Amino acid sequence: MRRLSALLLGILLPFLAVLVSAPPGWGGLGGWDNFYLDTYPWNFRNQPKHLIIGTGCWTWTAEAYMPKGSHQQVTSQRATLHAALNDVLHEQAPDTSQRFYAFGRPDVDFDRHLVSVHQAVRQGDVKSLVYINNPGSLQAFTRPANLPLVLDVLDDIEKNYPALAQDAATYRAALLASNGYAKAIEAPASWQDGISQWSKGIAKRLRGFLDSASFTPYATLRDQEQGDTLFRQVRSNYDNQTTCTTPERALMTPDQYWIGSGGDAVWQAWLRLAAGLANAHGIPFVYYIPPHLNVPEDRYRSEFKPHFADRIAAVLAGLPNTHLIDHATGHGLSPCDQVYDSERLFGAGYLFNFAGKLKQSRLLLIDLSRLGLLTNTGAMRFAAPTRWEASLPDLGFKPTVLSDAATAPIREELIRWDEWKLSRPKTEVTP
Repeated sequence: MRRLSALLLGILLPFLAVLVSAPPGWGGLGGWDNFYLDTYPWNFRNQPKHLIIGTGCWTWTAEAYMPKGSHQQVTSQRATLHAALNDVLHEQAPDTSQRFYAFGRPDVDFDRHLVSVHQAVRQGDVKSLVYINNPGSLQAFTRPANLPLVLDVLDDIEKNYPALAQDAATYRAALLASNGYAKAIEAPASWQDGISQWSKGIAKRLRGFLDSASFTPYATLRDQEQGDTLFRQVRSNYDNQTTCTTPERALMTPDQYWIGSGGDAVWQAWLRLAAGLANAHGIPFVYYIPPHLNVPEDRYRSEFKPHFADRIAAVLAGLPNTHLIDHATGHGLSPCDQVYDSERLFGAGYLFNFAGKLKQSRLLLIDLSRLGLLTNTGAMRFAAPTRWEASLPDLGFKPTVLSDAATAPIREELIRWDEWKLSRPKTEVTP
């Protein structure tokens, strides 16, 4: 009996440690399927942090670079955007303890994004939420599996955030009328799927807990060495002609930017909900438009800015504690800074290798500092190139953009596979 009790105790203690140490809000609303659970330290809830909401490949992509003579990516979690941000932050401002963490699950889906924001604002000591999205990837009800989760979130918003209730009602009405919701009803997730996600989350959180519980006074030096090692590998590959000459996929036409968003009333209600949740908890909300190699200055002025950036700015203008950081142009990044589609040899325009992410991170940190969102730092700390950037050669390559005709066969899958139609009302006849 004692042996059985000891065995059960040995099984339960790690499980209880995970539950006790996990940030508030996990365990409900599907929170255990957070993609990044194994990257959080044991004391995550008490850490000053900036959370990057997982929204797609621009937040979680782990491609470090494309080796010479190969079209297979070298991947490493050290190459993610939040890791690059931390490398630059702690080189330029080593006296600060705040860190960046990716948060949520990188589905290209407004429902999942709202679930992630709803959970993120409940974590301890959050300094800012950084949300990233791009034209053509703005989707509403396109992942049926996420719909039950977001309905629970909308219920909570209407109950506990009365100022956001009208937007929650608008969003819910469109959701319930959508093709995506009809598909969710046709094939509901089983309880076995829920248990599977929950158990995977427990395992991931336990890995993160154990990894970070190995206390060492040299953790910062260890992290720095890992970043330096990866950069040296990327640097030795930096004159890869294939990388530097791979053309960028052309922009979508403006009428396709918001095609999957469910309509203006829906995406605008969504944005007010996401920013409003952050504001209700005193957390700054940042909409970040990353660098785009496929946006020439003339098309930025005539298409991208008026049909994308300005529309977001117009919604955020009426909301307190919100910011738009637009780095689509003027960033100075090179096609040598990118990763590309290894099968069809084109660049997405906004996916970068580790060196590119270090450049991107410094530019983002400058604006976050100017907005007063980084404690104990000033923008001038990030004005000069980092030691990594300073060691990169200026190869002089300029982005080349495919024609619209050449881009058509490789359009975003949102358009290619008609997934955007899931956000349309199920009674509507769609082309």
